[in-house]
Amino acid sequence: MMTLSNILVMPDNDKCPAIEDVAVGLGRVPRFAGQTKRWWPVLLHSLIVYEMVADSTHSKHTRLRALWHDAHEAVTEDIPSTWKTTEIKVVQDGIDKRLWKMLGLPEYLQWEYDLIHDADQIALHAEAFLVGPDNLAEYFGYVGRRPIHLKYVKRIMKEYTSPVSTNGPRARAVKKFIELTRNLM
Repeated sequence: MMTLSNILVMPDNDKCPAIEDVAVGLGRVPRFAGQTKRWWPVLLHSLIVYEMVADSTHSKHTRLRALWHDAHEAVTEDIPSTWKTTEIKVVQDGIDKRLWKMLGLPEYLQWEYDLIHDADQIALHAEAFLVGPDNLAEYFGYVGRRPIHLKYVKRIMKEYTSPVSTNGPRARAVKKFIELTRNLM
């Protein structure tokens, strides 16, 4: 794939998208294969997971990794977990390794992985409840009850109200992602 900043990212090279390319890409990639009640890109999910983890740790590396936990989706798109094969997981892990190297991040520590994974799952469920189709909340078992941590999703929903806030290099959410990244590196 050729990024907006003209970087050729291929399976057979070690290149990775620039910070700006990742931010713009995530702002344009829909969550839940686009099956949502409103525009909901991966970028907003990334900001939610970042905020959840930032409330739990002061580690810059861990907060940066939380912000970038789905950055590979700027290359592969968001694939719903029910359709994600072992092969694509291996590809995404390889992209993550390139991105971690670019960001100067060491290998995951187990506690760090667990913290980010838990925040990712909580965000997934809260997003499904608030922006997903009604049956998606039911699929996750939230009939008659609410998932925890809706406050993070609601705050991001309020702050970034339209697709304009996530689409393109000048979009507010894109600028926020870039600013957070640079401050945490």
